[in-house]
Amino acid sequence: MGSNMARGAVGAGAVGGAVAGTAVLGAANSAGQIGALVGRAVQAGEAGWDEDGNFVCSKFVFNFRTMQVFDGSETHAISDIREYSYQDHVFKLFFKEKINPKVVLVGTEDRSEMIGRIFSDTWNGVTFTPEKNKLLPGFLPRMRRVKIGTAIRYFMRSVFLGAVMAGVFGSMPFLLAAPSVFAASVAYRKFRPITEPSWAQR
Repeated sequence: MGSNMARGAVGAGAVGGAVAGTAVLGAANSAGQIGALVGRAVQAGEAGWDEDGNFVCSKFVFNFRTMQVFDGSETHAISDIREYSYQDHVFKLFFKEKINPKVVLVGTEDRSEMIGRIFSDTWNGVTFTPEKNKLLPGFLPRMRRVKIGTAIRYFMRSVFLGAVMAGVFGSMPFLLAAPSVFAASVAYRKFRPITEPSWAQR
Protein backbone atom coordinates (compact mmCIF):
# COMPACT_ATOMS: atom_id res chain seq x y z
CA MET A 1 0.00 0.00 0.00
CA GLY A 2 1.45 3.37 -1.02
CA SER A 3 1.80 6.41 1.15
CA ASN A 4 -1.44 7.85 -0.21
CA MET A 5 -3.36 4.89 1.26
CA ALA A 6 -1.36 4.79 4.47
CA ARG A 7 -3.58 7.61 5.65
CA GLY A 8 -6.68 5.52 4.86
CA ALA A 9 -5.36 2.14 6.00
CA VAL A 10 -6.78 2.79 8.82
CA GLY A 11 -17.64 -24.33 15.39
CA ALA A 12 -18.24 -55.42 14.58
CA GLY A 13 -21.17 -53.99 16.68
CA ALA A 14 -22.68 -51.42 18.96
CA VAL A 15 -19.35 -50.63 20.61
CA GLY A 16 -17.64 -50.38 17.25
CA GLY A 17 -20.43 -48.14 16.03
CA ALA A 18 -20.14 -45.90 19.08
CA VAL A 19 -16.37 -45.62 18.68
CA ALA A 20 -16.71 -44.89 14.98
CA GLY A 21 -19.41 -42.31 15.71
CA THR A 22 -17.21 -40.60 18.28
CA ALA A 23 -14.30 -40.57 15.86
CA VAL A 24 -16.44 -39.06 13.13
CA LEU A 25 -17.76 -36.37 15.50
CA GLY A 26 -14.24 -35.60 16.69
CA ALA A 27 -12.96 -35.38 13.15
CA ALA A 28 -15.90 -33.20 12.15
CA ASN A 29 -15.28 -30.88 15.10
CA SER A 30 -11.57 -30.56 14.29
CA ALA A 31 -12.30 -30.08 10.61
CA GLY A 32 -14.91 -27.49 11.52
CA GLN A 33 -12.50 -25.50 13.68
CA ILE A 34 -9.75 -25.60 11.08
CA GLY A 35 -12.26 -24.84 8.36
CA ALA A 36 -13.49 -21.80 10.29
CA LEU A 37 -9.96 -20.43 10.58
CA VAL A 38 -9.22 -20.99 6.91
CA GLY A 39 -12.63 -19.62 5.97
CA ARG A 40 -11.93 -16.44 7.94
CA ALA A 41 -8.59 -16.04 6.18
CA VAL A 42 -10.22 -16.51 2.78
CA GLN A 43 -13.02 -14.15 3.73
CA ALA A 44 -10.49 -11.49 4.72
CA GLY A 45 -9.71 -11.29 1.02
CA GLU A 46 -7.27 -8.86 -0.48
CA ALA A 47 -6.40 -5.23 0.04
CA GLY A 48 -5.01 -2.90 -2.61
CA TRP A 49 -5.78 -1.06 -5.81
CA ASP A 50 -7.22 -3.01 -8.73
CA GLU A 51 -6.79 -2.60 -12.48
CA ASP A 52 -10.00 -0.53 -12.65
CA GLY A 53 -8.65 2.14 -10.30
CA ASN A 54 -10.77 1.03 -7.33
CA PHE A 55 -9.51 0.24 -3.85
CA VAL A 56 -10.32 -3.27 -2.62
CA CYS A 57 -10.46 -4.35 1.02
CA SER A 58 -12.02 -7.74 1.77
CA LYS A 59 -15.57 -7.65 0.29
CA PHE A 60 -15.53 -3.87 0.00
CA VAL A 61 -14.65 -2.05 -3.22
CA PHE A 62 -14.28 1.74 -3.04
CA ASN A 63 -14.75 3.82 -6.18
CA PHE A 64 -13.44 7.29 -5.35
CA ARG A 65 -14.34 8.69 -8.78
CA THR A 66 -18.06 8.19 -8.15
CA MET A 67 -17.74 8.27 -4.34
CA GLN A 68 -19.46 4.90 -4.01
CA VAL A 69 -18.69 1.68 -2.17
CA PHE A 70 -19.63 -1.92 -2.98
CA ASP A 71 -20.11 -4.08 0.13
CA GLY A 72 -20.03 -7.46 -1.59
CA SER A 73 -23.69 -7.47 -2.55
CA GLU A 74 -24.82 -3.85 -3.03
CA THR A 75 -23.44 -0.52 -4.19
CA HIS A 76 -23.99 2.54 -1.99
CA ALA A 77 -23.20 6.22 -2.20
CA ILE A 78 -20.69 6.91 0.56
CA SER A 79 -22.76 9.99 1.45
CA ASP A 80 -25.73 7.70 2.27
CA ILE A 81 -23.76 6.04 5.08
CA ARG A 82 -24.08 7.98 8.34
CA GLU A 83 -21.79 5.87 10.54
CA TYR A 84 -20.11 2.50 10.94
CA SER A 85 -19.03 0.19 13.73
CA TYR A 86 -17.10 -3.04 13.95
CA GLN A 87 -16.11 -5.74 16.38
CA ASP A 88 -13.42 -8.15 15.28
CA HIS A 89 -14.39 -9.19 11.73
CA VAL A 90 -18.02 -8.05 11.90
CA PHE A 91 -18.45 -4.68 10.18
CA LYS A 92 -21.73 -2.73 10.35
CA LEU A 93 -22.90 0.04 8.04
CA PHE A 94 -25.58 2.45 9.27
CA PHE A 95 -27.51 4.29 6.57
CA LYS A 96 -29.39 7.55 6.64
CA GLU A 97 -33.15 7.07 7.17
CA LYS A 98 -32.66 3.39 8.04
CA ILE A 99 -32.69 1.83 11.51
CA ASN A 100 -31.15 -1.60 10.96
CA PRO A 101 -27.50 -1.73 9.92
CA LYS A 102 -26.03 -3.76 7.08
CA VAL A 103 -23.74 -6.45 8.54
CA VAL A 104 -20.73 -7.58 6.48
CA LEU A 105 -18.20 -10.21 7.58
CA VAL A 106 -14.73 -9.14 6.49
CA GLY A 107 -12.50 -11.87 7.91
CA THR A 108 -10.19 -10.03 10.31
CA GLU A 109 -10.17 -7.02 12.62
CA ASP A 110 -7.36 -5.50 10.53
CA ARG A 111 -9.69 -5.43 7.54
CA SER A 112 -12.45 -3.87 9.68
CA GLU A 113 -10.08 -1.17 10.91
CA MET A 114 -8.84 -0.37 7.41
CA ILE A 115 -12.39 -0.08 6.02
CA GLY A 116 -13.42 2.15 8.92
CA ARG A 117 -10.44 4.45 8.44
CA ILE A 118 -11.23 4.79 4.73
CA PHE A 119 -14.79 5.87 5.55
CA SER A 120 -13.60 8.32 8.21
CA ASP A 121 -10.91 9.86 5.99
CA THR A 122 -13.30 10.16 3.06
CA TRP A 123 -15.89 11.97 5.22
CA ASN A 124 -13.09 14.31 6.36
CA GLY A 125 -12.21 15.24 2.78
CA VAL A 126 -9.12 13.06 2.30
CA THR A 127 -8.58 12.18 -1.36
CA PHE A 128 -6.83 9.09 -2.67
CA THR A 129 -4.84 8.61 -5.85
CA PRO A 130 -4.85 5.10 -7.37
CA GLU A 131 -1.51 3.34 -7.43
CA LYS A 132 -0.10 1.92 -10.63
CA ASN A 133 2.10 -0.92 -9.37
CA LYS A 134 1.20 -4.46 -8.27
CA LEU A 135 -2.45 -4.01 -9.13
CA LEU A 136 -5.09 -6.60 -8.29
CA PRO A 137 -7.11 -8.05 -11.17
CA GLY A 138 -10.42 -6.46 -12.09
CA PHE A 139 -13.55 -7.48 -10.20
CA LEU A 140 -14.72 -10.58 -12.08
CA PRO A 141 -11.26 -12.15 -12.66
CA ARG A 142 -10.48 -11.55 -8.98
CA MET A 143 -13.71 -13.20 -7.84
CA ARG A 144 -13.27 -16.19 -10.16
CA ARG A 145 -9.66 -17.10 -9.38
CA VAL A 146 -8.74 -19.80 -6.87
CA LYS A 147 -5.94 -18.66 -4.57
CA ILE A 148 -4.00 -20.88 -2.17
CA GLY A 149 -6.26 -20.14 0.83
CA THR A 150 -9.37 -20.97 -1.17
CA ALA A 151 -7.75 -24.16 -2.48
CA ILE A 152 -6.91 -25.24 1.09
CA ARG A 153 -10.50 -24.64 2.17
CA TYR A 154 -11.79 -26.65 -0.80
CA PHE A 155 -9.29 -29.44 -0.07
CA MET A 156 -10.43 -29.76 3.55
CA ARG A 157 -14.06 -29.72 2.48
CA SER A 158 -13.39 -32.42 -0.12
CA VAL A 159 -11.59 -34.67 2.38
CA PHE A 160 -14.39 -34.43 4.95
CA LEU A 161 -17.31 -34.70 2.51
CA GLY A 162 -15.49 -37.37 0.51
CA ALA A 163 -15.17 -39.50 3.65
CA VAL A 164 -18.85 -38.99 4.47
CA MET A 165 -19.94 -39.86 0.94
CA ALA A 166 -17.72 -42.94 0.89
CA GLY A 167 -19.27 -44.06 4.18
CA VAL A 168 -22.85 -43.42 3.11
CA PHE A 169 -22.51 -44.64 -0.45
CA GLY A 170 -20.33 -47.72 -0.16
CA SER A 171 -20.13 -47.97 -3.91
CA MET A 172 -18.29 -44.64 -4.13
CA PRO A 173 -14.69 -45.01 -2.94
CA PHE A 174 -13.09 -42.14 -1.07
CA LEU A 175 -10.46 -41.65 -3.78
CA LEU A 176 -13.27 -40.89 -6.22
CA ALA A 177 -15.54 -38.92 -3.88
CA ALA A 178 -12.96 -36.44 -2.54
CA PRO A 179 -11.64 -35.29 -5.95
CA SER A 180 -15.24 -34.99 -7.16
CA VAL A 181 -16.11 -32.63 -4.30
CA PHE A 182 -12.95 -30.58 -4.89
CA ALA A 183 -13.63 -30.32 -8.65
CA ALA A 184 -17.25 -29.31 -8.01
CA SER A 185 -16.12 -26.58 -5.58
CA VAL A 186 -13.64 -25.15 -8.08
CA ALA A 187 -16.19 -25.33 -10.91
CA TYR A 188 -18.76 -23.51 -8.80
CA ARG A 189 -16.31 -20.70 -8.02
CA LYS A 190 -15.44 -20.37 -11.69
CA PHE A 191 -19.03 -20.29 -12.96
CA ARG A 192 -21.20 -19.15 -10.01
CA PRO A 193 -23.45 -16.11 -10.48
CA ILE A 194 -21.74 -13.01 -9.10
CA THR A 195 -23.22 -9.61 -8.30
CA GLU A 196 -20.94 -6.94 -9.74
CA PRO A 197 -20.66 -3.34 -8.56
CA SER A 198 -22.91 -0.99 -10.49
CA TRP A 199 -21.18 2.39 -10.47
CA ALA A 200 -22.97 5.65 -11.20
CA GLN A 201 -22.00 7.43 -14.40
CA ARG A 202 -19.95 10.55 -13.64
